[in-house]
Amino acid sequence: MNTQTPIIARPLHVVPNAANQEYPRNCWYIVAGRDEVGEKLLGRQVCGDRLVMYRKSTGEPVVLSDWCPHRGFKLSESRLVNDNVVCGYHGMTFNSDGKCVHIPSQSTIPNVMKVRSYPVAEKSFWVWAWMGDPEKADLDLLPESEFFHRPNYEDRYLAILPMNGNFQLLHDNLLDATHVSYLHEGLVDNEGEDDIATVKMKVDYGKNFIRTQRDLHNYRPKGDVAQMFQVEEGRPVLRRLITEHHFPCTCVIINQLIDPETDELLSEQIATLPVVPASPDACYHFAALSTSYPAPQLEAEIAFYSSILSQDTCAIEYSQQWADETGGPEISIRQDEVAIRSRRMIAEMVRAEQPD
Repeated sequence: MNTQTPIIARPLHVVPNAANQEYPRNCWYIVAGRDEVGEKLLGRQVCGDRLVMYRKSTGEPVVLSDWCPHRGFKLSESRLVNDNVVCGYHGMTFNSDGKCVHIPSQSTIPNVMKVRSYPVAEKSFWVWAWMGDPEKADLDLLPESEFFHRPNYEDRYLAILPMNGNFQLLHDNLLDATHVSYLHEGLVDNEGEDDIATVKMKVDYGKNFIRTQRDLHNYRPKGDVAQMFQVEEGRPVLRRLITEHHFPCTCVIINQLIDPETDELLSEQIATLPVVPASPDACYHFAALSTSYPAPQLEAEIAFYSSILSQDTCAIEYSQQWADETGGPEISIRQDEVAIRSRRMIAEMVRAEQPD
């Protein structure tokens, strides 16, 4: 019998607070769904930074630091007046550039009385912010959205799901399809024919990029799967499962059902599932779909995917709890190679931003 020496990897969460957690910052992160940002103040933590978001009367999104520099009151718990944020503690007023424009108790305004303003953009279903050096913000670096707005496909935004786990644990989960056989029993496996845990996986690596592909032959969709993909139940097909990760935050999972005789694409579902770090032990999982088949009732679809994502949440939060309480170490196996490579890619992105 062949044996393999386990790969021992240090646990992810080894520091107690966000001040010591490092993230790649000179890149765009999704901070909210487009519909979340409106005329009410929205608070959210991304990459350890507390943010406040809103839309100006012109429709432009604004992303500022959430801390009032006077005494640290949360601006997201304050008021929006004429496109300006009025601190709910002492009434300091900050404009959309983060500059203080009014102090009720005095006429002079110190130059240092300001909050950080983040470069912001809108693309596809999301609002993005540049979390690093604003001088390096480049709209050309916004991740591509080639999977949306395609002819004869229907797009829809599903949800944002907070998770109490490190964002790299979520990347691990999305890169490792073998967990589907157990955590999401019945969603992919074919009752004894092709098992996703044993099917050969093709992997391609690029700069801050990983693509995986698994082909399940003679797959017979049934039940919820046949209904979801809107194909004939029990018809033998090739099911192709592709994942594409553009680090640090973009993940796409592509499910294809293909006629094995003609190579005709019968049904395709493209799930865009951004992974956004909040803090060392919390992250956000966004979800949007593009499908070759007509969208079913949105409420039912959201309920279906919420049940799947809640199972992932449970697993990730257990992993985080284990790391917090025991310190690990993780004992990795062969299937974890892709996830470990992803961690190294993210660590290299952080190192590349450090001064020489």
